[in-house]
Amino acid sequence: MKAAKIRVNDIVLDLGCGIGVVSREASHYLGNSGLITGIDISRVALSIAKSSVNVPNSLFIEMDGENLGLNTCCFSKVICQYAFNVLS
Repeated sequence: MKAAKIRVNDIVLDLGCGIGVVSREASHYLGNSGLITGIDISRVALSIAKSSVNVPNSLFIEMDGENLGLNTCCFSKVICQYAFNVLS
């Protein structure tokens, strides 16, 4: 989190969030007006993430990280702890 310099009010994309370990950590830095959006291709992992990152400023979406169906210009930070090794 130090390297990402996540701050209050940031809008963060966690690419390949898995079970939400990094998303949960990032959510502690965002305050009430920031947002963490986690995407992953695994429905099972996202289910765990949704229950473990139980904060109002979090959103988890089943999506392929190589074909984002999101407007990426709306994120102030992008973090990716686990997916770099599987992206082409």
